[in-house]
Amino acid sequence: LSAAQMFQAEGRALSAAIRGTGLEETHAIPREFVMGVLDILQQLLPQYVRFGAEAFADDEEEEVGEGMGEDDQGHALLLHLANEIKDFDLKFAELQHPSLRDSFYCKNPFSPIAAWEFGNLSGVLVRDEYFEPWMDAETSFLEERIDSFFEQPDAWTILDRQSERGSDSAKGPAEMPTAVSGDYSFGVGAEVTGAIPACVDQLCGLLVEYINFARSFPREAARVAFLDTVGHQILHSLFKKLEWRVDSYDPYGSTARHLSIQATTSCLVSIAYVEGSVLDQSTYDPHTRGVPCFQSFAKDFVNHNKKWSCKLVKLLMRDIEGRGVGNLARHMTSWVRDKASMDSMDAIQMDFLSLFEDLLIRLREIRLQVGSDVFRSVWTSAATTLSTRLFSDVAMALRHDEDTACLFADLAAKCCGAFEEFTRRPRTYFKLALEAGQVMTMPPEAAQVLSSQLKGLQECDSADILHREHNIRALSPFQVSQLLENAGCLD
Repeated sequence: LSAAQMFQAEGRALSAAIRGTGLEETHAIPREFVMGVLDILQQLLPQYVRFGAEAFADDEEEEVGEGMGEDDQGHALLLHLANEIKDFDLKFAELQHPSLRDSFYCKNPFSPIAAWEFGNLSGVLVRDEYFEPWMDAETSFLEERIDSFFEQPDAWTILDRQSERGSDSAKGPAEMPTAVSGDYSFGVGAEVTGAIPACVDQLCGLLVEYINFARSFPREAARVAFLDTVGHQILHSLFKKLEWRVDSYDPYGSTARHLSIQATTSCLVSIAYVEGSVLDQSTYDPHTRGVPCFQSFAKDFVNHNKKWSCKLVKLLMRDIEGRGVGNLARHMTSWVRDKASMDSMDAIQMDFLSLFEDLLIRLREIRLQVGSDVFRSVWTSAATTLSTRLFSDVAMALRHDEDTACLFADLAAKCCGAFEEFTRRPRTYFKLALEAGQVMTMPPEAAQVLSSQLKGLQECDSADILHREHNIRALSPFQVSQLLENAGCLD
């Protein structure tokens, strides 16, 4: 590198000497001198890479102890050579094009200013005869490094990315990271507002580190093969660990529910973080969109995002479905049969609303952690599930009197109103329960008229009457008749 810098300086002097002769238009002497030094390095480098590859092959045959011990010379030499080649490619690229330094050292590989295919020496490393042993050494080292991330005692400790961004915003102008300086902030392009486990953050950093390494490769085929190998190993390990963490808890088992909710929410945030930080951007970047593992894991993460969202809804709804709706049905049955005191009616309502308030608190906590798309699927599923269970297990399944019918209608309205903090149209998700309450609380005269109309008309005409005269759209004529009979409106 010193020789190249000296030759470059001499080249500038020669360029000044021939200025005005016309030769300076055909010869960039400083650059040609640097390329001459690079050409010599390219001729010398293969013997070192070959020695490392042969030493690594010998180590593999001898099957020395696990890890990188003192005898693992080939392993260590190949990895050392790869890092040296990466560093020298950056230095020589900067030497030839000093004005593009920020592009070469940009830490965000998906930035518009990031330079690609600028390496000269890396072309030796990716030759067919050296590429396979180098990748064997790299994947062996990578396996140890990934395991070390998960073996740390604080591997699943939560890192609050939002508070980190807040602390960064408090810095002065001179301290703020910028795209030009090459500082890379994870979550660029991703809607991630919650907490990330430390191991997920480290694995994302490791993957971006390898993508930056591949930026210097002069050939696309070598870059794709390299990123597919290391990317698959990293993403597969992360995916399996997240799947294990979610499946470690049984949503209907005896495990503490709040731990299950936290673990599932954390995994949803994690896959959104990986998608936004790497996978989504790699899909659109022309240099990485051909990497097969990025495409396959992007699809897998979308599918498991849906699967884990459903599991989160089950966890959230476990208490209100079991104790909430179940106890409500039992208490109403007891009320109609035994005509308990009015105080017990208030107790029935408070028992259900306390569990409903717990659901709202959980939803508010999740809202602060996951992206809007994930949260929308969670709260809409929760609202629809609650409305359906109230309708099927309470309204349709029980006999009611005037008190329990009014209580049901009141609870349905309160549940619908509470979801206004998540949507401006909560009625869309509580139609079944709200319309059931409307039918059950009809005055006896109106109920008799409606029942007679439904009996005397075909189903399509009956549905039209329900829509036009009573604004009932979610219930069928048969369900309306059943509700009228259950509520005693026809007695």
